[in-house]
Amino acid sequence: MKKLLLTILAVGSIAAANAQEGTILVYGNVGVTSNTDANKVNYLSWNITPGVGYQFDNHWTAGLSLNYSLDSSIKADGAADRLKASHYNIGAFLRYTKMLNNIFAVYGQLDLGYQAGHQELGSTEIPGSKYNGLYAMVTPAVAIFIPKWFALNFSFGGLGYTSYKVDQAPNSNGTFAFTFGKTMNIGISRNFGCGMGHKMHGHAQPGDDTRHMDTSDDDDDAPKAKKTKTKTKTKEKDGDE
Repeated sequence: MKKLLLTILAVGSIAAANAQEGTILVYGNVGVTSNTDANKVNYLSWNITPGVGYQFDNHWTAGLSLNYSLDSSIKADGAADRLKASHYNIGAFLRYTKMLNNIFAVYGQLDLGYQAGHQELGSTEIPGSKYNGLYAMVTPAVAIFIPKWFALNFSFGGLGYTSYKVDQAPNSNGTFAFTFGKTMNIGISRNFGCGMGHKMHGHAQPGDDTRHMDTSDDDDDAPKAKKTKTKTKTKEKDGDE
């Protein structure tokens, strides 16, 4: 057991070190939500959210994300068709991550962007159901680092605001949604080194400030210093000069 714990800590340390300044974050989440509308109709929703961003310091990451979700009513007795709602998001995200230790981290993510969707009854689109607008969402989450430098991410909803306009409607609608505890999302993420962090951000390796230039290189084009050895000779006189 002790060896297992030490191994987990070592792996967590490697994973945490990988999520550093100058790396590319790639993640993907899937989620399931259940809710009931004003007409007491029960819905089951699933969503998928991929994203990619640049981690410009050890806490902050910014990037782009996509989202597709499908809400489907739970078919009641005697109902001919299900009511379905397809929803699309595309936007930017800003994430702040705080490491708690070598294995666990918490983060909060702000998402902003454009949204659109429509509704269908069975396989037929409902006239006048198309809409588009803007959205904002704040989501807290927990990350657990596992072997091979991946992290498992868990979130349980958050606080969001949407502003949308239905086709041919005179005015837009704005709503707040508090989904914490009503939604469960699970995903994976990984930070990839992009090869720019060391040069662009001036990361120093240990010993850089005390390292000396090696002048004994065997490069044929490099000028080399020559050592001159002075000898003093004593000449004995055998005769007159």
